[in-house]
Amino acid sequence: MMRIVLFILILLHGIAHLVGFMVPWKMASPEGMAYKTTLLGGKVDVGNTGIRIVGVIWLMLFLAMMLSAAGIWFTIPSWKSFTITFCIVSLVMSVIGWPDSRIGIPVNAVILVTVFIFF
Repeated sequence: MMRIVLFILILLHGIAHLVGFMVPWKMASPEGMAYKTTLLGGKVDVGNTGIRIVGVIWLMLFLAMMLSAAGIWFTIPSWKSFTITFCIVSLVMSVIGWPDSRIGIPVNAVILVTVFIFF
């Protein structure tokens, strides 16, 4: 049962990473998420190219989370280390993308705690 809950949580969290790709590439502008070129709460301006690179990192995290979810679903032995690694990267990106990606901090924490406690 917990495996299915974790699978769904990682799947949904991975899909949420797509916003981090689509906004910098001007493919979407969800309410409250305007295009900008700054990170760390507006303290660091990385420019148009820099924010697109950040967007590509979010896209890679989406793909990594999809692979992680597949690993859980198909019980691939390395799913735990893969999930832990990319949750930590996602956590770092959530801090860098603050405040827009602030929801990712507790979600990544829940995933990491769940993996350590139940698996």
